Amino acid sequence: MISFEKYHPLLSTHYTLDWLTNSNLKAVHELRANTQQAELSGRKTDPDIPATAHYINQSMRLVMKNQALLYGITDRATKQFVGSICLWQFDADFTRAQLRLEVADAKLAEALYQEIIPRVVGFSFFELGLSQLTMIVPEHAELKQWLAANHFQNQPYPHTRKLANGQKVALLAMTLDREAVVDDPAYRF
Repeated sequence: MISFEKYHPLLSTHYTLDWLTNSNLKAVHELRANTQQAELSGRKTDPDIPATAHYINQSMRLVMKNQALLYGITDRATKQFVGSICLWQFDADFTRAQLRLEVADAKLAEALYQEIIPRVVGFSFFELGLSQLTMIVPEHAELKQWLAANHFQNQPYPHTRKLANGQKVALLAMTLDREAVVDDPAYRF
């Protein structure tokens, strides 16, 4: 079994991906308290900093148990925390997993999609040896269009998500197979 502890930091052209324990707690809390990001991820908001600290501790437990990889994303030029990305929900054969990205500032979303998703996808396929990744996203999410334009295929997903306003939205399972990007240099790790 692969030991997840050794997989940090990951570097992209402009960002460092490292354990959330190395990120500014207040900045992580601001992301975790963001209603829009919580809705996109299908989670509750953190009501206070102690709840965020608990989340970070729990995420590190999952890393130590080789059940998830969760990184804080820091802009190397500004040293600012800009989001988080998670690989989790690994299947029993360790061939498939889910990917989740949360963006602290909506103005940075496209830049993070362009740089972080291919980097983590490449890492997942060509370092970890996974063959398929899935991102569960609300059908109205802007991320859906980016994923569809970058080799992800829309798969049926049987669940809905309830938003903070009570509205239920349909979800999509955007799936990417390693074969779809094996020759694409943007995804090489």
